[in-house]
Amino acid sequence: MASNFDPSVISTGLAFMPAWLPFAPPLGITAVAAYLKKSEINVSVFDYNGKIWKQHQDFGHYWKMDYGGSWSHVKSYRERIHPVIVQSLVSAAHEMINSGVKSLGFSVYSSNYLPTRFTIKLIRLLRPDIKIYVGGASIDKKLAEQDLKEHLIDAAIFGEGEDSCLRLLKYWEGQISIDELKSTLIYNDQGELFTAERNNLVKLNSLPIPDYSYVNFEHYYGRTLPLEFGRGCVANCSFCSETNYWVSFRVKSIDQIIAEMKNHIEKYQINEFRVVDSLMNGNYKFLEQLIDRIIDEKLNVKWYGFCRIDKRLTPELLAKMRKAGCTSIAFGLESGSQKILNLMNKRVQIYDSYEVVTAAHNAGINVCAEILMGF
Repeated sequence: MASNFDPSVISTGLAFMPAWLPFAPPLGITAVAAYLKKSEINVSVFDYNGKIWKQHQDFGHYWKMDYGGSWSHVKSYRERIHPVIVQSLVSAAHEMINSGVKSLGFSVYSSNYLPTRFTIKLIRLLRPDIKIYVGGASIDKKLAEQDLKEHLIDAAIFGEGEDSCLRLLKYWEGQISIDELKSTLIYNDQGELFTAERNNLVKLNSLPIPDYSYVNFEHYYGRTLPLEFGRGCVANCSFCSETNYWVSFRVKSIDQIIAEMKNHIEKYQINEFRVVDSLMNGNYKFLEQLIDRIIDEKLNVKWYGFCRIDKRLTPELLAKMRKAGCTSIAFGLESGSQKILNLMNKRVQIYDSYEVVTAAHNAGINVCAEILMGF
């Protein structure tokens, strides 16, 4: 099959396959794409989650979070889901290989691993010359080694993807050596598995504003965009992988977040944001400064996200959050048993939950609870 790319230009595609809740476009591939474009890499973004959901409205309930297990369980996926979406996956594969990109990166979660794997197998069959790499929350070394040994993929990236992805693309172009890769698993020239060292943490203030110009918002039932205040978590709960994934808790600058909000309002006429952080209240000085800035600039925004139970979420602070546009908070309550909370290493007292949740409710903020069953 003919390709139309310029061999002198680094070009890559970033893809997101179903299933994920089709409420808002994904942030992962968008953030990486913006970083690569800033480095003068030609990037095509392929968001098939919302597109394929839109194509199968009669089957759309399977995109709800309640059905996540149906996508990750092999037997359930093969019997219930794959026969319905297979033609859409085939079309997606053809569209990507006809785009002219020299490589394709896939963002992988537990709920989209099986459809992603099928799509990659088809691309590998039709265009074995295209380099394929994976990253995302559900990529671990064992899984990546298996896919590399089966020659399904050419590389796997762990953790934050921006700099690691840029280095991998430059390596494939011969611009850097294999020793300059970061957080990447790949075969070296001797045919041996090579694991690059852990990546230096991305400086969040250097990140460009995510570009959603590729998005067809008709593929989503919400009018909202994901937004990062920062990355990482200040806690170390025993059941959670996010602390290890992000390595360290960091926040963006206030100017950076305000500029991103204003950009999305002006460019896309969207003023509602889902804060995707592990928690919005990891740094209270930062949080209050951000709230004050939103209020001072009279930004007409709505935002919501996760918070950790903490007595520093006072009634006064929560009232200011509501004034600044915070409409909802999801608290990681996890359990009503102090014994279980202690085993989870939550470092939270039951009575603090009563006080903080009540204060949030009284401030006019919608309260959601995350409960972990069967710990």
